[in-house]
Amino acid sequence: MGRAEWFRRNRYDPVYVRAEDHELWSRTAATATFGRLCDPWFFYREAPAGNLQNYLSTERTVRAILRRYGPPLVGARRSRLLVMRSRLKSMVYRIGTTLGLQDRLIARRNRPLTATEAQEARRVLSLVRAIRVSGLGGDRAASPGEGPIRDEAAA
Repeated sequence: MGRAEWFRRNRYDPVYVRAEDHELWSRTAATATFGRLCDPWFFYREAPAGNLQNYLSTERTVRAILRRYGPPLVGARRSRLLVMRSRLKSMVYRIGTTLGLQDRLIARRNRPLTATEAQEARRVLSLVRAIRVSGLGGDRAASPGEGPIRDEAAA
């Protein structure tokens, strides 16, 4: 979240497909102030069968970002270690997918919501659904499952 003017001055670079946020943060880290929210504002459920090619593409892009922006941010040695870690992750995902273990790999990188978090997610989603959006299905609140909002936490 940030001011619209900041985002107008700091556009996504289309070269860094599948890791645009990572590149933007890395590119602007020296001149911008970022904060970390304690409460999750974004959550989603990831299907147990991911797309290997998308994952590998993301990791290639992350490595390009690390090579370009890593040395001044975290040092050359740490950047090389992070690139090696990304290569290792790609290799593990290739092997895991070949062996039919992709669902286990995906489960390891995700944490399920606690009962309290799921309850809070349902509460927040109900508030979002109650917002009236002009031009979206008439002048009424969106119905569950309608439009871009999905109640993934409630399932």
